[in-house]
Amino acid sequence: MVIYGNQHPLFNHLGGLHNVYVNDLGVASLKQGKAYPDGTVFVFDLLDIRSAQGAIETRGGKFVAVMKKNVKLDISDVLRG
Repeated sequence: MVIYGNQHPLFNHLGGLHNVYVNDLGVASLKQGKAYPDGTVFVFDLLDIRSAQGAIETRGGKFVAVMKKNVKLDISDVLRG
């Protein structure tokens, strides 16, 4: 997905080209619409963009988020630091 204009409510925070990746472990579940198994990894890569000569070009990375499903993780431990 590309959020390219300030008319979109998320433009200020998430404007740009969105690339989302999932590891092989999660692909089957994604295709079947099922819950993701433990160990599934998602990567969200947000690239800055600009419009030039009728095309949208990437200008570099804004941020990358990596998420891994871990059913044994106690989130309260993570929040405590």
